[in-house]
Order: sequence, then C-alpha cells, then structure tokens
Amino acid sequence: MARLECKGVMVVCNDWTAAWPRKWRKGCASPPEFDNTVHLWRVPLGRDSRLVRQLFEYLSPGERQRASGFRLATARASFIVRRGMLRKILGRYLNVDPRAIRLGTSKFGKPYLRSQDHGSTDLSFSITHSHKVAIVALAPTDCIGVDLEYVQPLPDLELMIETSLSSREKSRFRAMTSAAKLELFYRHWTCKEAYLKALGVGLNRRPDSFGVALPGARAIRAAVLEDTRHAAAEFSILSFEPFAGYVAATATTRKYAQHQLFMI
Repeated sequence: MARLECKGVMVVCNDWTAAWPRKWRKGCASPPEFDNTVHLWRVPLGRDSRLVRQLFEYLSPGERQRASGFRLATARASFIVRRGMLRKILGRYLNVDPRAIRLGTSKFGKPYLRSQDHGSTDLSFSITHSHKVAIVALAPTDCIGVDLEYVQPLPDLELMIETSLSSREKSRFRAMTSAAKLELFYRHWTCKEAYLKALGVGLNRRPDSFGVALPGARAIRAAVLEDTRHAAAEFSILSFEPFAGYVAATATTRKYAQHQLFMI
C-alpha cells in the first residue's frame, strides 16, 4: 500500500489489480454482506417489453410521469429499467417491496434514500448509465459516486480537454497522441464525475476546478485527487474498465480493499 500526496487531498492507494474481481456474478435474492466493500450492480438496459411493464409498476407517480415525458420508446424503456432496477436492488438491501422505496432528490438533483421512511439505514447509492448499460453503486457510507462512459470518438475532444481539465491535467496531455488522449480523457472524466457525485454537487461545480492524477498504466488505477477545497477529507477514487468498450470510476470517503461485482 502506498501513500501518494499532492497539494490538496492525500489518498491511500491500494494494489487494486490484485483485489479486483474478474467477473460480474449473478446477484442472489438476499442482500450480500458488505464486508467493507463497495457493491456494484451491472444493469443491462435492453430488456423485453414484459419486464419493462413489470418494472413500470415499481415506479412512483413522479417517476411514471417522467417516463411518459420521453418521446422515444427506447429512451422511455431505458429510464423505466434504470429506475425500476434501482428500486429492485434497494429493496433487496432494505428487505422491502420495490414499490415501498421512498427516494428524495437533493437540490443538485442527486437521488437519495429518504431516511425518515426507511429507519436508521446508512445505505447510500449512486447510479450512472451510458449506451446500453447502467451501474448502481452501493456502500454503507454517506458519500458514494459512480460514473460510466461508453468509449467512442469525440469530435470536440480538444475543446473538452480545454474546458474540463485543470491546468496541471492539461499539461499531462500535451505530448500525447490523439488515441492516448481519448482513452486518458475518459479516465479523467469518469473520475471527476464520480467524485462530484460523491460530493453531491454533480456538474454544478466546474470539472476544471480540480484535478486527478492516474499513475501507472494498469487497467485498475487508484487516482490521486488534487482539490484544495476538500483538503481535510480523504477520498478513494478508482478508475477501471467494467466491461469491453466502457470506462468507469467510483469515489468514496471510505478506504475499501475491494469491490464486489453483481449482475441483475
């Protein structure tokens, strides 16, 4: 285990490659034990119409209204699957019917469990989706964020680098080839968005106002956070490839030895 320090926040980096599980396993009906880990649930969004109808029944009136606002059937079905599966997963951990899950939304748009409706649970979650997959991250902490991106060419990559990265980050990109820039940009972007989700502010805070550093060239990387606004906190930020064609990251204030991967 190594301690990496920079101006801002110090992060403890573990040997994530050794601890990383190789496969997503089918989730069991009863909630798995946390054992000081982050739980990630892989949710394929392409589902048959019968399951979409079933998941629609899990939604709250507000969620049903949001679903009806999608003009494209595919976008509407994707929303229903994301929210319905989120409720199904949370229901397993809380041992309640998915319809009984009560969710609130922060002033910055982050969904959360309404503790007054679910007792003294300290379960927190974050959800992300890209292309044909969603990921739900859960942890027994009040601070968890996850982001997922489908890797594809970005015609405005140079503009996104200029507007999304800190000055220190941009200096690391200058000598890179276009292909290397694309891969590393997705790594940086997912780390940044996962961190902002963990803080609960999302993109209401400018992503170029802080930086991350991804040492080494491994598939599993522990990022060093460079953020002077949160010098008193310690975040663990992990960048990884969840499955072919995607890049993802998690951020949490807890120092987890490993993540558990599930499918639903």
